[in-house]
Amino acid sequence: RSDLKEQHFKLLEALAEQGPVAAGADAVAAAKRLDALAEENRVLLRRAITAQERVIGIVVGAAASVAGPTSYRASGHPTRDLGPISLSTRA
Repeated sequence: RSDLKEQHFKLLEALAEQGPVAAGADAVAAAKRLDALAEENRVLLRRAITAQERVIGIVVGAAASVAGPTSYRASGHPTRDLGPISLSTRA
């Protein structure tokens, strides 16, 4: 993003140095270039959002499978999960 701003300011400085006649033609070219860069940025942002949604879906799915179902007591409070338990019948 800062690279785009830097390019924009460099173009404006160059146009200012060339005077009003050259600046008009160069301004059109600069505007077209900025439009193309903005469109490219939109495409990249859409791709990044799609990738982020996939990653979040994977993480949520993995977390849900690890957590397991929650059970509740008659009072409405969740039961305490003690984790794996082993029982022995030896006396």
